[in-house]
Amino acid sequence: MRPGSTLWIAAVVGCSALAIAGCDETANSPLSPQEQALVGRWRLELSGVDVEDFEFVYALDDEHRASNRMGGAWLRTVRETEAFQGVDLGSLQSVSAVDGAYVTWQGTWAVRGDSLCFAFTRVQVEVFGTLPIVGRVTVPVHRQDLTAGQQVELGYTYRRDGERLTLGGAAVGAGLGGEAAAVQTAHLDPLVREALALAGRAVMEHCQSGPANEFVYRRE
Repeated sequence: MRPGSTLWIAAVVGCSALAIAGCDETANSPLSPQEQALVGRWRLELSGVDVEDFEFVYALDDEHRASNRMGGAWLRTVRETEAFQGVDLGSLQSVSAVDGAYVTWQGTWAVRGDSLCFAFTRVQVEVFGTLPIVGRVTVPVHRQDLTAGQQVELGYTYRRDGERLTLGGAAVGAGLGGEAAAVQTAHLDPLVREALALAGRAVMEHCQSGPANEFVYRRE
């Protein structure tokens, strides 16, 4: 894995004028009924894509841990980028082509009134391919841990209607689109920046936001 680099984020991104107070501070707190209703995996509604090849999921567990995983077969082009040269693929080194990749932000989540916030303290890139007999193999190729002062924070207004979750904010995810993306990724490892740039273009091509920058997710 490549060594981590430094990321410093001074501004909270997501909904404008949304104040977020330490999502990570709630990690050991019991869930409220409001929070319990959000536990699970929420997949972004995308148009014209095969869900087997295209993943964009927020996963929230009952210990306030959260992840935002994006990727699939459409990220196979990450291997064509300059940042990918020299990456150790481990058991996939003998594979002629990477079938795809995932970028995953990991951290904590919390509810603040009618707002849902995330504090991400790690970002990881994985690639996957198919080996003879073994089948599909996923290999982490980069992981970057961020200190408390370096974490990326996102805030959204939210509405839940049964199995449907609507998030409102300036960005669908960390490092994807909007003015904050360049700031969020400026000091990340080049491979992460390249993967996020590819992911951003692909997601926004198929993502239909509603009025006021609202994005709809369905519970898996």
